[in-house]
Amino acid sequence: MNKVGKIITCAVTAAAIVGVSLGVHFGYSDKSFKQEEHTVDTSSHPLRVAIISDLQLPNSTDKNTHQYKSFESTLTMLKNKGMDALIIDGDFTDQGTKNAWNTYKEIYDKVMAGEKEPIPNLKL
Repeated sequence: MNKVGKIITCAVTAAAIVGVSLGVHFGYSDKSFKQEEHTVDTSSHPLRVAIISDLQLPNSTDKNTHQYKSFESTLTMLKNKGMDALIIDGDFTDQGTKNAWNTYKEIYDKVMAGEKEPIPNLKL
């Protein structure tokens, strides 16, 4: 693996650790973290990593909010461009409520259905 690949791997691992830490802290994931290794075949193309931040999903089930539409359209665009990995940095939600986390999971599952499973797997 070249230097850029190692840097990207470290960044993805760090983001996963932060995500797991927050999930465990707020009780939205398993209490234990099993380290897993994931590989991406880049023999035919460069590794495509997308980084987005501050989704700020509200405590709402309304699908017409700016945040809902923005995350859904951004994720769709990134999927269509062939991203290999996604790092979400910053606040996923406004208040960390279960409604907001359900909205994240709903959008992710709808757009990425059958494609890529989030790491770590968010369990609600």
